[in-house]
Formats: sequence, C-alpha cells, structure tokens
Amino acid sequence: MRSQRILLILCMLVFAGATHAADLQAGWYVKLGSVALYGYDSQYGYGVIDWDFVAGVGDYGPFRITQPAPNWPQRLVTVVSDAHGVLPGTGIDLTGAAGAGPPSFVVQSIYFACETYYDATQMQLSLLIRRTTGVEIPLWTQQQSWLYQAGPQLSLGTSLDSGDIFVFRVAVVPEPSALLCLGSAMAALTLGRRWTS
Repeated sequence: MRSQRILLILCMLVFAGATHAADLQAGWYVKLGSVALYGYDSQYGYGVIDWDFVAGVGDYGPFRITQPAPNWPQRLVTVVSDAHGVLPGTGIDLTGAAGAGPPSFVVQSIYFACETYYDATQMQLSLLIRRTTGVEIPLWTQQQSWLYQAGPQLSLGTSLDSGDIFVFRVAVVPEPSALLCLGSAMAALTLGRRWTS
C-alpha cells in the first residue's frame, strides 16, 4: 500500500511539472498605446502628460515587438509562431518615459488603451511600478481571454518617487490547475492515511 502511494505521488509530480509550461499560439497579441499620466499640482491644478514607450522593438523568444505607427509611440506584441512548453515567467517588459520630461505634478493615476487577444491561462498583460529599489508593485492584470479592448484609468494608490518607472509586462503564466490537483491529492492521501491508521 505504501509503495502504491509513493508511485501515485511521483506520477502527480511528473504531471504537475509537465503541465506547468504554456502553449502559445501564433497570432496572439497585445496592443498598447495612448499612455498618459494624471495628477494634481498645487500651483497649476490638475495636470496630464503623455508617456511614451522607449526602445524594445525586436524579437524576444516567442514574442515580436513592433511599433505599427512610426510617429506614434504604441507597441504591438505578437506571438510569432506556435510555441509549446514555454516556461512560466518567459516574457518581455515594455518601459517608457514622460514625453515632455518628468511631470511637475505628483502622479496619481495612469491611463492607457489596450487590446488583447490571447488565452489568459497561458499568457497575460500586466502593469506594474518598478521602484528604484527593485521592488515591483502590481497595479493591473488583464485576465480575460480572447478579444478584449479597454481604456482603463488606474489610481496608483501610492506615490511615484524619482526614478520609479511603469512597466507593461507581457508574460507566460503558470497553469495553476496541476499544482492544485497535486495539493488536493496529497491532502486526500494524508487524510486517508489518518482514517485508516
């Protein structure tokens, strides 16, 4: 009986490891643009400033980053071809800067337009703040699958310090079902062992 339990646990570990990677399909994409920072200045009142993407165009693993409109700072991230067994965390970070230099006001919210087409169990778009200390604060994640269009304006809930940056991240996400399955099975085996002993 004990050897059967060990074999079952080993099989579940193999299953969890095998399904913990993602399968990306050619044509999935994330389109971003119209990024703006909003805030309040005690001298001038309400303020807004455009935020522009910088660099980042090219091929990065399964992803290709392009700038469809050369005179407009938008980014299109596409999956170039089918990619199977891509490790969780594989992705790209899109960064930028205020178009007219650092804002003269305290940034309180960020607006951006996005369009996504992907399976959210395999890859996702996220927005976060990266502090100068290296700490990353998540602000928003697009967890809806397939075609989704939005123009969210997000309150930061924190102030930006000099040197902090916004990061738009397109990344592979782990598939949690395998780990949940493993945890549930291990719990059931433990309870079953207690009841039978």
